[in-house]
Amino acid sequence: MRLQDIPISEILEPVEQVRTVIVFEGLQELADSIKERGVIQPLIVLKKNGSYEIIDGHRRYLAAKMVSLEVLPCFVRAADVREADLLKLNANFFRENVNPVDEGRFFLRLKEKHGLAFSEIAKLCARSEAYVLNRVKLLQSDPRVLAALEAGQINFSQGLEIARAEDENVRGELLRITIESGATVETLRIMRYDYERRIANQDPAVSGGSPEPRHYESIKHLIECPVCKGRYEVNQIYPISVCKTCYDGFIAGLKEGEAKDG
Repeated sequence: MRLQDIPISEILEPVEQVRTVIVFEGLQELADSIKERGVIQPLIVLKKNGSYEIIDGHRRYLAAKMVSLEVLPCFVRAADVREADLLKLNANFFRENVNPVDEGRFFLRLKEKHGLAFSEIAKLCARSEAYVLNRVKLLQSDPRVLAALEAGQINFSQGLEIARAEDENVRGELLRITIESGATVETLRIMRYDYERRIANQDPAVSGGSPEPRHYESIKHLIECPVCKGRYEVNQIYPISVCKTCYDGFIAGLKEGEAKDG
């Protein structure tokens, strides 16, 4: 790579971005910093038909345009299309948090466009093969789940659990509860099993199809606190994982304390 100053008018936004949703939070702060100190970290660009396509540094480019910067420092790469995509993979997955839907789409594009196996992609981005496969698999799930993931309304683990529900109405209800209450994966699994058990036990000849999902106006009775035995809404429970020996000792200590207080 060679470093050179390039007029911002000659720099092109990424043709195939890893990120389809740009998070603008903090972009003004970045623009203010660039206005005061300039661009400290050069962009990485690919020379293409007399112009330069951004490989790494899209947010810096957008922030620089906000303060009407005319020239940007850039590392210029001479690379083919395959190498350019691998550079994008490196730039995004090693240093930035990428939406899991965008991850899945980019993994699939690498496979279809360059014939890379998912195991190879996993090694290139320093992730497990299961990590890659789960994100690609999620692309085939309910569009409502994908939209919620892209909007940041649910996280990847929640989305994966919701997508496991086979019934469309059940997925919709689980998604609603998750967005409104922040249901944990464990709670979603309990509710999914409940819905599926009710569906399996219902006679389609009588009902004419799957039952309407049970609308939990309050889901506070789903989770019991192991300490006080009270029941609380899912977003008020803080689960911890301990072995059985520690758990038994913890509970025995609580009972001993209760006995002394009593």
